[in-house]
Amino acid sequence: MESSLQEQLDGLLPRLRKAGTDLQRVEVKDGKGGLPISVLKSVSAFANGSGGLIVLGLEEPGFTPTGVDADKLASDLSDQCDSNLEPRILPEIEICEVDGQPVVVAAVDELDANQKPCFVLEKKQRDYAYLRSHDGNRRLTSYEYHAVEAAKGQPVDDQEPVEGTGIDDLDSDAVQTLLRRVRELKGQVFRDANDNEVLRMLGVLINSDAGDAVTVAGLFALGRYPQQFFPRLNMSFAAYPTVTGDPLEDGTRLLDNQPIDGSIPVMLRGAFDALRRNMSRRAVVSDMGREDLWDYPLEAVREVVINALMHRDYHSSSRGQPALIELYPDRLVVTSPGGLFGAIDPERLMNEPVTAARNARLSKLLQDVVIPGTNETVCENVGSGLIAVAARLRSAGLAPPEIGFTLSTFKVVFRIHTLLDEETVEWLGQIGHEDLSDRQRLAMAYARQHGEIDNQRFRALSGCQAYEATQELTDLGRRDLLRKSGDRRWTTWHLPNHLRVPGHPVLGFRFPTPLRVDSHETEGGSTTHQGNPSPWWIQTPITPRQEQVFLILGEGPMSSSELAERLQVTRGAVHQLLRALESRGLVKPTMPGRRSRNQQWTRTDVVDWETVPIFGDDPE
Repeated sequence: MESSLQEQLDGLLPRLRKAGTDLQRVEVKDGKGGLPISVLKSVSAFANGSGGLIVLGLEEPGFTPTGVDADKLASDLSDQCDSNLEPRILPEIEICEVDGQPVVVAAVDELDANQKPCFVLEKKQRDYAYLRSHDGNRRLTSYEYHAVEAAKGQPVDDQEPVEGTGIDDLDSDAVQTLLRRVRELKGQVFRDANDNEVLRMLGVLINSDAGDAVTVAGLFALGRYPQQFFPRLNMSFAAYPTVTGDPLEDGTRLLDNQPIDGSIPVMLRGAFDALRRNMSRRAVVSDMGREDLWDYPLEAVREVVINALMHRDYHSSSRGQPALIELYPDRLVVTSPGGLFGAIDPERLMNEPVTAARNARLSKLLQDVVIPGTNETVCENVGSGLIAVAARLRSAGLAPPEIGFTLSTFKVVFRIHTLLDEETVEWLGQIGHEDLSDRQRLAMAYARQHGEIDNQRFRALSGCQAYEATQELTDLGRRDLLRKSGDRRWTTWHLPNHLRVPGHPVLGFRFPTPLRVDSHETEGGSTTHQGNPSPWWIQTPITPRQEQVFLILGEGPMSSSELAERLQVTRGAVHQLLRALESRGLVKPTMPGRRSRNQQWTRTDVVDWETVPIFGDDPE
């Protein structure tokens, strides 16, 4: 029976060869000179991140076997992980095969939060811990060390007293509303206590040397103006005129830009005012009559904005960073300082309730704090926020949110594209299989727009359980509507060539219409051409990964770092893809200095477009 790591390697090898370099969670070394010294940095990075695979015995860019002594490599890797890492790592190591030759594959699992970070024991210098980045591996920053340590217990930053504050720094109306609510709902102990006693029990006030002081939680739940004490603990809103954030030709850089100050309830109201000013609405006519819908469901946006304010990191090292709301023509992005907190499986964020709270006191307090001008409290704090977000977007016909996080940030992206637009519904009718379930139709629509889908994304789309997602995707595979690549955590499903639509994103390209070419024979009998020849790249199929880069650049100029983040590969891989596209005349740099820090890449200028098939045979 074929081993699990061999199956994973077989599934990943086509992706590696398409990318031409390492992937975000796969590190490949040639191993010709023995075990590379740098391999321990990769083990540390994977253990401190989300895990990954290390493959020894392949060389780039073709990922062909180098003919290594696999037994010795495997033994040396195991010994080094045991003796030169703290805590020691015991990866699953197997000798596998590629093209009939041995390679070593090691699966490194993510460490439990209370064991991080994993250090490489460096000789004659300070020990370092590493994280995976688009350039390979990098050392943890001082703030990331703090984030790792804070995850080992319950942070209490929100319970700290704010020096120089007192009850006069709280909004009296908000305080009285809170007191009435808790005395009515939370029992005799609150009804028998005086106001200051209740506020101390709730964690709004805390005893200090100078008397009762307001806590960080109390200040941001009920404060008159918290930014008097923490100027950058606010929210920043910006609306950009272009999808890249670049200014318009007339120099317009921002359509709207403002800091949003106040307590969390006040900032929430200010964020919604800004979004309503800048979002558009569309009219939908149904059996119930006409209904105006916002670009993004307000209930879903509310959950994400609340999370950004309630679960952000309030540690002193991050108090100079505001939460961000960025509105682009094609997406809404909400970013908060502080990564994913607690023992949470990221793949279950939009499918199962999550109850871990970085700011436990603040989260509990906001359950009883009322939003000004309403009868609604700020949050329920039952851990179902992102499940509700996915459901709201699903009911609006939108794709689930994209979740991204590091040790220092947490980001949620809403895309404005409707999954089941008229064009997609027509396409679904053309492929037949009228007996597909509604969930399978959504999966096909998503794959049409994004090129591929996985189990996690299917669950967010449909709200189903993991085993149901596996069953329905496998059924689509049996029908040859989707094709599987990878195994287990690496499994993705993509559209086969016969379902690709020319001219549609991910499925085809639009190229310049070939101009007329005049030919005539010279005196020597040779043929010359005048005018512009037909683009030669049309006869040379490009790889799916190059195709993906070209299509992403259709959104506007981007840096190699931005492309690497979108593709989940290293910047080195992106540079190879860009060079290949540049050699075909499809993309170009925006600045003459290749190494400029502001360098971006864009498509070449075109005037007339038409659909031109450029795909070769499906590699499968």
